[in-house]
Amino acid sequence: MVTAGGTRRVPPPTRTSAAECTPARHVAARWPALSHPCLHARARTHARGSLCVALSLCTVHTPACPPALVFAMAQPTLLTIEEARACTIVRTLTAFTHIPAWRAEPAAEFEELVAPALSQSVRLLLDGAHRFTAAGYNVQTLRLVTTPCEGYLALHDAAAAQAQLQRVVDCVARCCRAWKLPDSAGAGERPAGAGFVQPPLLLNIGRCSARVDTDTLAALLLAHSHVSASMDLPLTDDGVVDDGACAAAADMMSKLAQRSEGGLGNFQFCASAAMPTRCPFFPAAHTTQDDTPAGALQFALGLQHVDLCVTVAERCVATPTLAGSTHAARVAAVRDGITEHLDRVLTDAAHVAAQLAAGHGATFVGVDTSVAP
Repeated sequence: MVTAGGTRRVPPPTRTSAAECTPARHVAARWPALSHPCLHARARTHARGSLCVALSLCTVHTPACPPALVFAMAQPTLLTIEEARACTIVRTLTAFTHIPAWRAEPAAEFEELVAPALSQSVRLLLDGAHRFTAAGYNVQTLRLVTTPCEGYLALHDAAAAQAQLQRVVDCVARCCRAWKLPDSAGAGERPAGAGFVQPPLLLNIGRCSARVDTDTLAALLLAHSHVSASMDLPLTDDGVVDDGACAAAADMMSKLAQRSEGGLGNFQFCASAAMPTRCPFFPAAHTTQDDTPAGALQFALGLQHVDLCVTVAERCVATPTLAGSTHAARVAAVRDGITEHLDRVLTDAAHVAAQLAAGHGATFVGVDTSVAP
């Protein structure tokens, strides 16, 4: 797969264009507290029949927002906030983790340098899944993205790299098993269960350069079906995509296709161009040591709105006030209805995320939203 990210960085909040993406522009216009700059924005148009609705895939910085914001739109709507939550899938809650260089042996080096960061991120993700589930959202997956694997895996030595990755995978699994639900009565923690089902946790070992040993990288991914990676396709000084990077990415894709049943290994890898850091969706998600420094605890949300948009559109066109109206009026009503309900869900989800961030001393870097990512 080749994933192309947004081709421009949205300017700082002092520029008005920071709120130009849709539906984020409506959030920014109505609630300045949510108008922090987008990390990236890529316009998408989804059309079905004569109905065309323009949306954006965007990541919006959202600071802690007071509960009052969630109820700021107390007005007649097509769906209650409970219905809107039920129609919204948290496709992914993604944490970003800095992993320093370390050796496979002695084991104490991993436990000292790497395990604490992984444990912290896993606890954040599982608590987030519990919070969003309790709020009425359907949490589909949890995902953990590390800084580039070339910085901590011995990719020049296939056996050593396999041993290192296995230790990371085992540590994440151990943290998932050890996690306990917070006790609502304030008496501490209790074992996971009681109706809460942990979503699957996927791992991304970061973005690779064209210099990576593709044989070793392919073997690492194919040994763990829940692990993914990506490769950057940078531009040369002439402004064209680097041929060497394209060749390395193609070589990697070819090996995954040939060595996995049905070529399904390629779902674990992509080449990406102009993709900003800390997008939550796999396999293009990545971060850097600068964007996620040692000790940082960061996360982002990836939402899916198919059911919400369809339900709002169906209820909107069935509204008695639209009987006998023109086609243009119906399209405008559907557009406004979808925009309003996306606004409500984005604000509500940002509030849950802000509470999660506050509870863990973490940074919520934003929301990516799309009809069907």
